[in-house]
Amino acid sequence: MYCKTCGESNPDWSNYCSHDGTSLSKPQSVQQFQAVRRDITFCPHCGAETKEVDNYCIGCGHTLLKFEKVKVKEGKPVIQPPSISTRFESFSFSSLLSKNIVKKALIPASAAFLLMLLLNYISYASINNFYEEIFKESLMDSTLSLAEDFSEGTDMEINPPGSLFGFTDSVMLSHIIMPSYEAQMESNYIYHEKFTGELDVHFTYILFILFPILSLFVAGIVYRKTNPVISNQSFLSGSIGIGLIYSLILTVFSLFSGFSYNFQLTDEGAHIKFDVDTSYSLFAAIFNGFVIGTVFSLLGMLFSINFRQITKHLENLFPYGGAIHQGFASFTRGFLALSVIMVIILASKLNEWKSKLIFEWIDVPGLSQLLEKTTVFATYIGVQLSSILYSMLHFSPLSLKVDAEGESGAISYSILSGFHYSGSALHEDMSDLEYFLSFSNLDLYLKLAMLIPVLLLLFAGYSLAKSNQASFQSLAVFSLVYSLFTAALAAACAIHIEGMMDIMDEGKTAFNFSLTVSTIRVFISSFLLAYVIGFIGSYLSKLLPNTSK
Repeated sequence: MYCKTCGESNPDWSNYCSHDGTSLSKPQSVQQFQAVRRDITFCPHCGAETKEVDNYCIGCGHTLLKFEKVKVKEGKPVIQPPSISTRFESFSFSSLLSKNIVKKALIPASAAFLLMLLLNYISYASINNFYEEIFKESLMDSTLSLAEDFSEGTDMEINPPGSLFGFTDSVMLSHIIMPSYEAQMESNYIYHEKFTGELDVHFTYILFILFPILSLFVAGIVYRKTNPVISNQSFLSGSIGIGLIYSLILTVFSLFSGFSYNFQLTDEGAHIKFDVDTSYSLFAAIFNGFVIGTVFSLLGMLFSINFRQITKHLENLFPYGGAIHQGFASFTRGFLALSVIMVIILASKLNEWKSKLIFEWIDVPGLSQLLEKTTVFATYIGVQLSSILYSMLHFSPLSLKVDAEGESGAISYSILSGFHYSGSALHEDMSDLEYFLSFSNLDLYLKLAMLIPVLLLLFAGYSLAKSNQASFQSLAVFSLVYSLFTAALAAACAIHIEGMMDIMDEGKTAFNFSLTVSTIRVFISSFLLAYVIGFIGSYLSKLLPNTSK
């Protein structure tokens, strides 16, 4: 072994040179920290705009220095390049007019729509019977029976209509776009008859919303294959471009969606006309398609950065990015945790409840068909109930209102205060419902379930404080994001069915059924809860010992 200082030859086992004492041991790598170039233009603590040369925020004094681990070998630092290079850019909507952006977003948006169509086609048959039963019970007959009655009364062959709820309706349903049905019949054959029927249905299987979400998430990943730049400008322009193209395709698709059956016959003075049509709101198609397309393609782009994290990357891309991440993560974790718990409970209890005929008193169209498939029922209903219950966990009662044949009644249930009745909904009429809650201890379990959002919000506030982002403004952004997603879930899971039939010489018969949690109340209560619990969590970070080194 030769000394690197004087060149003296030394035995292999020597630790030091025999001539000048230079260390002969092999150099070891040690970890050090070194300040590196800062690529952010907003303070991560207060969100104030900063300059590249600033080391401290002029608004709050928070440090803007960034340190990374470096290896020191033989006295020379070897800087490890960061795995993710992110930078802030001033976003301009004019970038959406770029042909390059449209070209890059066109293929991912179109591919996402095709994938969504495939997923809907595979699954839509499972809820076809549900909508058929709603139509039959609300309008007192089915389209097939109406066609058969006409055939018998006129001695003429009339082609029966197809399925009221079809594949295109499933696509609209997965984007939370609700149908309106209209039916008209007029005849002067033998004697004059005329009726008009209307039916508005607001019911969404929450699991079906996953079809466009997953498709657009993949679209975001595909988009970044041709546009690998990591910046807020690139991500926003790409996601908004995908959202615009996706909503345009969805809007055009909505024009050809729904059910339509038109029959008209005139013979020797006799006139028979029968029409049934479905319509969808163009505004809902444009708005829902754009929001879903933009948000979830953006999440796909964030995930594609390292295929491990999603909204965590927002901390380096947007002001208050950490608060946005914690708000979205708290909502997602809470809803997923509650859904898993509910599906497990339903799967284990379903057979027992069916044997005790617990569901016999629940008059919901299509429920009997779902109960025949235990696994499907546990999954669908478990997630559906979780969407309702998660809204209720934020001090918002569930309201059931029924108005039919001149009688109306309402029941509201709050996890903390219990039942309240009004109208024709008397206590003795709802004894089965109270028994269902009491014998299964659901009332106690629901109170314990309130710990799920509370604990997650505490953790979010604690995490914001640990990253020096627990300012009043950051907590407000965090609470706003959390409440927006919670309120959106409450609106999506609402059930509202309203029908009307006007029969000549008999008058109008109306039916109204709703099972909802107030969206506005959920938004306000979840915002206040998130802010208060988040603030407590940030305060706890000062009391607990700091274990980070």
